[in-house]
Amino acid sequence: MIIEKILIQPHYRGLGTEHILLLAGLFLTITLGVLLYKELLLKSRKELRLLGMMMTGLATLMLVFTIALNYWNASNTSNIVLEDQFLSIKDDKIPYKDIKKLYVEPSYQKSRYTSSINLDTVNFAIMELKNGKTMVFSEENYDLRALFKAVNAKRK
Repeated sequence: MIIEKILIQPHYRGLGTEHILLLAGLFLTITLGVLLYKELLLKSRKELRLLGMMMTGLATLMLVFTIALNYWNASNTSNIVLEDQFLSIKDDKIPYKDIKKLYVEPSYQKSRYTSSINLDTVNFAIMELKNGKTMVFSEENYDLRALFKAVNAKRK
């Protein structure tokens, strides 16, 4: 008996060059904040030094939360493994008979000035299970055509 496994990997895990650049930017903003705090920069201009410390503090907060959310997104985006009897996502094993519906739902980003203009469209594959649970897969993370083709072939 041959067990066929189909692996659908995310396009992007989130921890690449951008993550390293964010960490470098965090290091630079903390260094700049310390230099401003220790009065090694802008000694004679107290108001500019205080403003610079506030701006580096704000930039540090933004970078810390961006790095944390980037890491969280990367850790939550996992491989989809399709086996003969079930589909695996992280630790969940879903039998194909438990899939109620699988369909694509587009999400439109409208222009803030004219609602008739679409700026961006992202398609989502929505998998509804018979137990009421819903799983959503974005085309920004996964190849939806391969997912549909594989799941529909396994469901038959």
